[in-house]
Amino acid sequence: MDEKKSTSRYWLDELQRAQDYFGKYFDVCEKLKKQYASLKNLSGAANDTEMQIFWANLEVMKPSIYSRAPVPLVDTKHGNTGGGLREAAEILERSIAGAMEGANVHGAAIQLRDRLALTGRAVAWVVYDGDGLTVEALAQRDFLHNQAECWDDVEWVARRAYLTEEEGVARFGDVFRTIEARKKQENEAIDWKEENPKKAIWEIWHKGKNKVVWVAQGLDHVLDESEPPLDLEGFFPCPEPVYTTREPDSLLPVPDQLFYRDQLDDINRMTARISALSNALRMVGFYASGTDLGESIEKAFNNLSDRQMLVPVPDSAALAAGGIAASVSWMPVQEVANTITQCILIRRQLIDDVYQVSGLSDVMRGATNPNETLGAQQLKSQYGSVRIKDRVQGMVRMCADIAKMVGEILSENASIEELANWSQMVEMPREAQIERQVQMIFAQANRQAEQAVMQGGDASQIMQQAQAKAAQLRQTVTFERAVGILRQGRMRPFLLEIETDSTIQPDEQAAKQRASEFIGAVGGFMAQMGPLVQGEPRMAKLAGSLLKDMAQAFRISRSTSQAIDEFIKVMEQPTPPAPNPRVELEKAKQAREDKKVQIEEAKAKAEIGETVADTEKTKAETMRILNGPRAVM
Repeated sequence: MDEKKSTSRYWLDELQRAQDYFGKYFDVCEKLKKQYASLKNLSGAANDTEMQIFWANLEVMKPSIYSRAPVPLVDTKHGNTGGGLREAAEILERSIAGAMEGANVHGAAIQLRDRLALTGRAVAWVVYDGDGLTVEALAQRDFLHNQAECWDDVEWVARRAYLTEEEGVARFGDVFRTIEARKKQENEAIDWKEENPKKAIWEIWHKGKNKVVWVAQGLDHVLDESEPPLDLEGFFPCPEPVYTTREPDSLLPVPDQLFYRDQLDDINRMTARISALSNALRMVGFYASGTDLGESIEKAFNNLSDRQMLVPVPDSAALAAGGIAASVSWMPVQEVANTITQCILIRRQLIDDVYQVSGLSDVMRGATNPNETLGAQQLKSQYGSVRIKDRVQGMVRMCADIAKMVGEILSENASIEELANWSQMVEMPREAQIERQVQMIFAQANRQAEQAVMQGGDASQIMQQAQAKAAQLRQTVTFERAVGILRQGRMRPFLLEIETDSTIQPDEQAAKQRASEFIGAVGGFMAQMGPLVQGEPRMAKLAGSLLKDMAQAFRISRSTSQAIDEFIKVMEQPTPPAPNPRVELEKAKQAREDKKVQIEEAKAKAEIGETVADTEKTKAETMRILNGPRAVM
């Protein structure tokens, strides 16, 4: 092994360059996490008055990006379904769905969604160690790669893993004990246990060198270096991350909050100002103390009883001369109220600016203007959804990439029994069942052949029929044969996708409307194309193609798509010509005549047989008579 590669310095230097490159982004992520939700800051008594619009925006954005577990769909390429391809696709689809459910991919996707909305990047990592399959949602600081303009230019990726001393020694040996335990950090997501601290190591996958390397800070030599344990099509065990915004020609994420950070600061300042002015919005008067009239006024303001309406004053002359109005100067409450009103209007405009920048319309937040038309509200909703559409598609793409990796791993590494448990294809025959049926066929044929030989018949035809039945039975696609297709081709013969609508909140009204439109469209299509196909059978192929294209526009289910494919095959089969009544009548007449002739021929044969029998009888009687006297002589 090359000395440069056998030491950890080369790899640690690569990691340090990547950490320097992403350092500013990591610092911004830490600030955003505290700004989003910090128990220490929010629970403080001296906390500044702020409007938590950043938190509110994310709480609206997150369920709009992803909310339900992805549903993998596997189909064959180019419509090929023979030779067990369709059965293999169904096994793979069910196995991927079962494995993803067991690995809690939905829980990982929720974490990925939250980190995407908050920090602008989501990174998943698929782990398969032979004992099980897991999908991890990596924290921002726990994922590094080399500087590149696009994902195809990435040469290596690295994941920081945290192992206890027992786990590390079991994996790497006693050298793991020399690694320094990581220090406890504030706001750390991973549970910290003082009595059993975890140690951080880096797992590096290098595509150009086709190797996986484990290194740790402070350790001169690599912990482990080997070929990749998984043979994945994209090499890396992590799909391409999902981004909200990136710097041009770079993979450096830019969180969305940075684009309207100034507006958020202005909103918080305006909120603090409104709060301060609201505290000053009360009746306050100023007077010269030390007089009897002043003491009476102060007593009136300090009186908290709502029942006392009159306050006695010692100097009635001063009261009659309008001494109270002349002695008290009131705080300008009206001016304060007007200032608060203007501050609220300014803050409202700032909030609208945030909505414009972030793409959250009032309809998405559940607020509508009763004076607006339906078209205006739909336009606002569409405007807001345009901003989120890329995020939704990114999450769908990542879920599809995870499903493909799971499919590759299962196809190559999972045993037949594991696939059977995940897929639950109990109705699919197994090789042993087919062989037992074949043995039963031959055993029955042997018994029938023996009986035929004993009766002087021919047993060869019986054995030929048994061989034909056995050959046909052995053509049945068994579970083992379908798994063999997966072993040979893995994901190459198949198309895998995640339906977009399966990961977001369902719109029941839209689903009902789409189903109604689909039924109406199919009914209208069949009403128009049915007579054309009957009149011109050569139109069947064109009609089937049009039907399939129309159905795909409604995002139908897989079972409906298969039913349409089978219906198209039936349509494309040549239809026998309709029977001609006159010809059929002539055939029936001719059949009756033929039957009549057959009956006559049978009668004639019977009469001839009777005549021959009588002749033979007469001849025998004659011979008996002639031979009788000779015998006497």
